[in-house]
Parts: sequence; C-alpha cells; structure tokens
Amino acid sequence: MRNTLDRHLIPEFGNVLVSDISLSQLDYFRNRLTQQKARGGRSTLTRKRINHIIWPLVAIISLAAEEYQFDYPFRRYKAFKEEPAESSITAHP
Repeated sequence: MRNTLDRHLIPEFGNVLVSDISLSQLDYFRNRLTQQKARGGRSTLTRKRINHIIWPLVAIISLAAEEYQFDYPFRRYKAFKEEPAESSITAHP
C-alpha cells in the first residue's frame, strides 16, 4: 500500500485537502490511470490494479467525511468491473 500512496496518490492528491477532492477529480485520475503503462511498459494497468490504487483514497475520504462532518463526495462512484481471469481450461459440451 505504501507504494500505491507514494507512486500514485500522493503525487496526484498530496497538496489537496481531503474535503476538497471531488468525484470529477477522482474520475479524471482514474481515466489517466487507464492510459498509464504498467511496470515494464508493455501494457496498460488492469482494471483490478486501478481499483486497488483508488481504494485507499476512497477509504481515506470516507473516514475523513465521517470524522470531520463533510459530505462524502464519492456516493455515486462505481469501481471498475474487473476482467475475468483467463483460464487454460476449456469447457467440453
């Protein structure tokens, strides 16, 4: 998780008050992640990885909104549906 914070979340949101982060900012960030290359640079990040990057931010904002009594901005946020795992097993009719 520390890698996720250092590599993705702090560079993007480190200078923003948690109460100022909006759903549109989260959507913009997520769209940028969909275009970002994974380690090795051969492919883009998977939906599963993007969800794992965003989850700590959603949790932090949720806890902060409850603790400091501000509106939780991600009520309408939907995580990416993850791709099914590829299987080498084929079904026989």
